[in-house]
Amino acid sequence: MFALNKEVNGQTKTYLTGQKTGNKVQAGSLIGLGTGSAGLSAPMSTEAWGCGLLGAQTNEFRFYYADQTILTGSTSNSTTITASRNFGLAGLLGSGADTYLQFRNTANATITANTPTYFKLGGRPTNTGITLAVGGLLGIVELNSITGTAYSGASNYKLNTATTNALCSNPYNGLENNGSVAGTSTTKLLLDAAGDWYAKVTPNAAYNAVRLNVAFPTDLSLANVAAEINVNVYHAFTETDGGICNTSPQFTSPGEALGGITLNTAGVGGLQLSQLVANPQQAINGNAGDYSSFSSGLASVGVANQVAQSFYFDHKATTEDGVRLQLGIQGSLINLGLLKLTTIKFNAYNGTSTTPVYQSNLNDLATLLQLNLLNLVVINGSPSHKKLDFVFKPGVQFDRLEVVFDQGVAAVGVLGDALRIYEVNLAPALPTITLQPTTANSTNICEGSNAGFNVTATAATSGVITGYQWQYLNAADSTWVDAPSGTTSALTVTAVTNAMNNRWYRAKILGGNASCPGEIYSNEVKLTVTPRAVASDITALGTTVCPGISSTLTASTLTVASPSFKWYSNAALTGSPLSSTNQLTAAPTITTSYWVTVQGTGKCENAPNTAKQVTITVNSLQPPPVLTISSN
Repeated sequence: MFALNKEVNGQTKTYLTGQKTGNKVQAGSLIGLGTGSAGLSAPMSTEAWGCGLLGAQTNEFRFYYADQTILTGSTSNSTTITASRNFGLAGLLGSGADTYLQFRNTANATITANTPTYFKLGGRPTNTGITLAVGGLLGIVELNSITGTAYSGASNYKLNTATTNALCSNPYNGLENNGSVAGTSTTKLLLDAAGDWYAKVTPNAAYNAVRLNVAFPTDLSLANVAAEINVNVYHAFTETDGGICNTSPQFTSPGEALGGITLNTAGVGGLQLSQLVANPQQAINGNAGDYSSFSSGLASVGVANQVAQSFYFDHKATTEDGVRLQLGIQGSLINLGLLKLTTIKFNAYNGTSTTPVYQSNLNDLATLLQLNLLNLVVINGSPSHKKLDFVFKPGVQFDRLEVVFDQGVAAVGVLGDALRIYEVNLAPALPTITLQPTTANSTNICEGSNAGFNVTATAATSGVITGYQWQYLNAADSTWVDAPSGTTSALTVTAVTNAMNNRWYRAKILGGNASCPGEIYSNEVKLTVTPRAVASDITALGTTVCPGISSTLTASTLTVASPSFKWYSNAALTGSPLSSTNQLTAAPTITTSYWVTVQGTGKCENAPNTAKQVTITVNSLQPPPVLTISSN
């Protein structure tokens, strides 16, 4: 598995500090009965009369205006854009209005095509009064009511013109001077790491003003309901990228259903956004223990079989850059079988195109990267999930990554919190690991023997490898500890102990882009230590014997099943064993020491280990006593 250190470089914001205007457009089935509560709040509440083409109407109207000091880089003051509907009859939208707010660039300077403007919304847009059934509202909510439009040729508004226009019969005293629509624009509703909402508007033509529109969908139906959609706006800005060393996503999407539909979080038949992706910002906030969470709870109501979360980077990754992902996978999903992990998909995009430039899935990447998904480490504090930390290289330029959970393919019953995203980062100039570590001399190592691990990595064309550091997982607190003397591509663990059994090892490879090298981790490999068998007891039926008298020696062990024994009469344990059972019958002629070794089954069978010994003492034969007979 892989990881890469996170590095963040700040972007430079350029606020749109020109004048601001706004307006509301009457809409609904009962046009002419008023605009309801639609409009702009302070500080964009000053109005002037204007004349011109507004939506489908050509007449006099009031527009909102404010100078360049309003909503310029503000983090505490905002205006609220409100679109409203009321007095609906027979299921039709009644009277009301949609509303927009338009920012001009400083001194009306032109912004180049494909440069996004970001509107800071702060909190999530809200709706009130919409109480339709699930089938009538899915995908038709306040988030889909926010769109952006770019304009060119916009200039400062004018007041007190006291002129007439062929479009209007009466004099008017103001002109918005909004300019002309410039190209087409895409709009995305996004969150940053702090959980603040933004509207990202990307025009495909040069522009000098950009408008944020809040409008009820035309196919939404309401019956006798007063409803509002409210969007706060603090400021608008463009932004430079942080360069290749800025590895963190700038924004994330709130959670998307199939087709990019973002569902309502305000309560639709009991459905909440948390049933799509809960806490999406926690996948980019840099806190190791935080995560966004996918769910398949919507499958039962037929909303969408696929749930997605997108991550937006502030620059285009190169063909040599990788993506690091830290995922938490529910055990029930893994238990469905590895092939089911095709349900976790990864798509990379470049620019505003909706066509992926790269596609893969977890099952294919596991094969490519030699990931052992069955031996994943359980997440500390969350035994229901296992953590997967890896990096893959799309091999193309991209600036957006989409993670998709296809719950329909997975299985019915894999419900909430099935997939977590703990972290997403770029890995600049990612090295390629061509040989993942395995135990070099065996999978199982005998106690007291040496274990060896190797890893091989190749630097990218524009990257470097500056060093290695092997680590092992401390099971007590689930932290990684540097292994002694493990600073090369090969690690030797000398004289392994039984305490090291089932210990995980990995290699940390220092490298990547020379300007911002990171730390890339290999797959984790487990060391299995086979204990040495030892003789727990050795006895002799007589340790002092007379010459020619045999003694029986017996050994036993408690450390292994089905042991084998070998008896030797020398401390070097050389030569053919005197016996290969747990007993030895010996008739020594001189005092002799006997050693026994015990061997277990498997790898350690032919590796004699701890020796026990017993000494049999042979008493010397004494000459017979001499009988002396004296005669008197």
